[in-house]
Amino acid sequence: MSSYYYSSGYTKPTSTTRPGPYQPYYSYPKPPSFPSSTIYRDPVVSDPTDPGLGTLEAPYNQPTQPQQPQQPQRPAIDFSNIDYSNDPILARVKALAEESMGQANADARANRTRLAIGLGDPELVDKLGLGSDVRKQAAENTFGTFQELSRQLDRRNVFDITGNLSDKHNLFYSTERGRQLGLSGEQYLRDKSQATNAVQGQLATISQQLIAAKMAAQAQIIQAEQDAYSRALQQALYAAGM
Repeated sequence: MSSYYYSSGYTKPTSTTRPGPYQPYYSYPKPPSFPSSTIYRDPVVSDPTDPGLGTLEAPYNQPTQPQQPQQPQRPAIDFSNIDYSNDPILARVKALAEESMGQANADARANRTRLAIGLGDPELVDKLGLGSDVRKQAAENTFGTFQELSRQLDRRNVFDITGNLSDKHNLFYSTERGRQLGLSGEQYLRDKSQATNAVQGQLATISQQLIAAKMAAQAQIIQAEQDAYSRALQQALYAAGM
């Protein structure tokens, strides 16, 4: 038997009152002794706060993050200086609107000229600023309204009043003749006033139609400018990647 083992055998009963059988016993190997009684402790594994890998220098103690690609910076948009003046649709709408306003002005001038010449009043031509040629035509219009009223006055004074009273009743110098001539002249002024008022009403209608045409053309231009601005804004946003 090796020197590292104790001897084996049987033990005698220890009790005298109850003798029993002998009990076997066995010896166990004796572990060899180390050169030193100091237990070696690993400084890394023995640290309770360390998982067992120790302390490593950066960047090994941190997981590496994948580098994200940098996004290109979007240019800033100046919304207060968006140019839409070169919009082709806007230019087309403006051209049509200006043409419409020009045609409305021409129609209004033609209608005013026709009324002034038809009335036969050179003073009205001057007020409307239609020029010397139109003034001459109005003054020389034989069948103008004022010229016709003047002829009616003459016919009434000569045939209805003077001829009737003086030739038939010998009342050429009578007060009755003077009274009727005065009433005839009053009727002439009344007829001229009514003709002038009718022409003024037609001129007012022409002015209203001209204003309506200009307002409609301006509304088209404003709407076209708003649409052009919206298109320019969308293009700017698209160019900026928005």
